[in-house]
Amino acid sequence: MRKIISTYFFLLIIGLSYLCPISFAQNNNKAILIGISQYSDSNINQLAFADEDVRTFSMMLINYAGYGSADIVLLLNNEATKQRIMNTITDMVRQSQKKPLDHVILMFAGHGLPPAYKSNTTNSFLAPYDAQFGDFFKESG
Repeated sequence: MRKIISTYFFLLIIGLSYLCPISFAQNNNKAILIGISQYSDSNINQLAFADEDVRTFSMMLINYAGYGSADIVLLLNNEATKQRIMNTITDMVRQSQKKPLDHVILMFAGHGLPPAYKSNTTNSFLAPYDAQFGDFFKESG
């Protein structure tokens, strides 16, 4: 399965390079890549390859799409806390106010969580490393 996903990413990058003839290397491109295989809460199932998928995608951006390693922020496992993810996005927005970005890639490989149990909302959430299972599945009174 991992090989299939890696092949898919490779084909995606190659396809994008043909569809977008402008050289990525000459543009101001950034990427925030988040991969969480191991969660702090033992009630959230661990994933086998989410962090590796993000590492692979990062290498594809560098090797095939002209991104530099300085253009990519990798947040893996315990680095991908809610606060760190929010700070990284905020910092990128602030930097883009000084020098506008041409392309931004935000990749998340990890768990998603549904809205709180018996909640009236339809919002779902991406689960950061420090997500707590109980916060999403409380009984409402």
